[in-house]
Amino acid sequence: MGSLDIRKRIDITVTTLMAFFFSMGVIFNVLKFQKNFENYAMFLILIVVMLVSYYTTTTLALIITLVVDFVYISIKLYLSLSGETAVTSATYFWIIMVVIAALITSILSRQIYDIQKELTEIKERNDKLVMIDHKTGMRNSRAFMNEMPIYMSMSRRHKELPVTLMVTRVKYSDRIRRLIGDEKYEQIIISFSSRVGNLLRDEDRKYILNDSTFAYILLAPKEGAEVVRKRLKDDISKIVLDEDSILGGINLEIQIGFETLNDEIIDAADFLKKAELAGDYDV
Repeated sequence: MGSLDIRKRIDITVTTLMAFFFSMGVIFNVLKFQKNFENYAMFLILIVVMLVSYYTTTTLALIITLVVDFVYISIKLYLSLSGETAVTSATYFWIIMVVIAALITSILSRQIYDIQKELTEIKERNDKLVMIDHKTGMRNSRAFMNEMPIYMSMSRRHKELPVTLMVTRVKYSDRIRRLIGDEKYEQIIISFSSRVGNLLRDEDRKYILNDSTFAYILLAPKEGAEVVRKRLKDDISKIVLDEDSILGGINLEIQIGFETLNDEIIDAADFLKKAELAGDYDV
């Protein structure tokens, strides 16, 4: 069922609900229900039944409706037999209206749930397809796991094409985020990714794995990666953290590790793990 179809069903149900209340208002005035306190009490019960029906399932709503009608009919019959009151058209009116109200609200609740479920599924499918981080414009971890095996295969086929994976991590990222706030931390990450983009070549792939870890696929040997590492260290150290915060304008610190593809590396995950381990020694 498409979201458009569900939307049409919701529109129909809402229209029906509006017509239901309009008809109740007309009947109240035509039959002079406002003169009897019983009708106000039943209207309040009807609203309660609608609320319960909205937040529960259709089956439970019908059960509650049957219980309400049974209790109401029992009371009316008892009072009628005792001669205190008579069964009037209002009695049948409320028996029917309570059922209709419960059905309409439970159907509306189900339709809203269906469209929310469908939207959640669409969002999850879109998240699986998205390969670009919307804040930095860099490829994300999903893109990395898809593209890294391609570069590994190319390098193993063409021995003269070295591939080095470089991983950079922002040191003390959790503490920095807590001290300067999410918004300013994101600005730092965006500035970081922009500087890296200017330093690396166009043919080098750039990825953001999470909010503090970046990966770069370099078409260069170990010696070339070392040159890139030094350039990154020098340039990133110029990024100053928020001067108005408790950090007092200190410079951003990063850890950099890299690993050149070799026969010991099994797959992309293993490649990434080895590059991350190399970064642990960068103090």
